[in-house]
Amino acid sequence: MVEVLMELSMRDAPYEAEAAKRVAMVSDTLRAQVEGRHVMISGAQDEAEARHCWRVWLLNERLVAEASADRQAVLALLVA
Repeated sequence: MVEVLMELSMRDAPYEAEAAKRVAMVSDTLRAQVEGRHVMISGAQDEAEARHCWRVWLLNERLVAEASADRQAVLALLVA
């Protein structure tokens, strides 16, 4: 298991807290902790897995947040 510290972009700032919560909801082994402009992913098999999972969770949160109101509920169910 590895720990990976990644820098967060300004574009992702509105979504990082929800993405970190989603990690705990969907994974028994992975953890994400946002610390200032960084996120620490722990419990991954390797760095590639940590980076991939974080990008997927972040993208999911952006998709839901940026969707039109009538699509938000459907997207929220799909990414849950």
